[in-house]
Amino acid sequence: MLILKIFQMHAGSREAVLQIELARLLHELPLIREWIRRSKLGELPGFLGGGRYAIDFQYEHVRRRIVKIRRELEELRKRRNIEHEKRRHSGWIHVAIIGYTNAGKTTLFNALTNLSKPTGNEMFTTLTPKSYAIEVCGDTLNTRVVLVDTIGFIKDLPIEIIEAFRAVLEEIRNADILLFVIDASKNLNAIHNEIESVLKVLQNVGFEGKPMIIALNKLDLVNTNNDISLHNLSEEIYKYLLLKNVNVLNIVPISAYFNINLDILKESLCRAAQQLKN
Repeated sequence: MLILKIFQMHAGSREAVLQIELARLLHELPLIREWIRRSKLGELPGFLGGGRYAIDFQYEHVRRRIVKIRRELEELRKRRNIEHEKRRHSGWIHVAIIGYTNAGKTTLFNALTNLSKPTGNEMFTTLTPKSYAIEVCGDTLNTRVVLVDTIGFIKDLPIEIIEAFRAVLEEIRNADILLFVIDASKNLNAIHNEIESVLKVLQNVGFEGKPMIIALNKLDLVNTNNDISLHNLSEEIYKYLLLKNVNVLNIVPISAYFNINLDILKESLCRAAQQLKN
């Protein structure tokens, strides 16, 4: 419920509002069912029984509301998939930016697109995916890339929240390349835990196996906050991802906030996009 309250504070679209309400209802439904069971313990049969309780009607109302929200979210997802297919047929390569919450995904999205979408140090600033076309190879190669900023993941994310945000996570499944943003300023153990959490969510929703580029973000804070050199950190992360059978194309240390090494990151995206086109 705390996670949902944080989500509600950042809901900025109809889709985000619906997803949060769906997650809340899915969380409440088994609780209502248990209240009904307990309220009916010890009831007498026949006309001496307690009859239907108000909570029974609440349970039916919640179930009907869940069906209605899922139907509306499905319509929004179909609309998004139609737009995605139009871009794909036009030759666009889709790159989904993924990562743990507060890793700097939207800051990187803004740096690559020259937009100014909301960012912040608090968790779950982004709840609705944002798409924008950028040029990563230069005009001569005619390689079109669409960046998609997605919601941040968190350790032990409740399954009902994953279910509610499945329409958003659909963007990841439909992506051609995953751009995995990692907060490199944290210690190695924390980084491993966050990588594990992200990979677990990808596995739960069936989106694993995509070619992936790693952006080690917050490069400007590595020397002050980390107990390992940047080179060794990159090697450790690469070995860890290999053990997890992740298809890593490249690891690029960057600072999205200070625009450090973004040209190198674009080159990596260009090579990956060219490989997919060929």
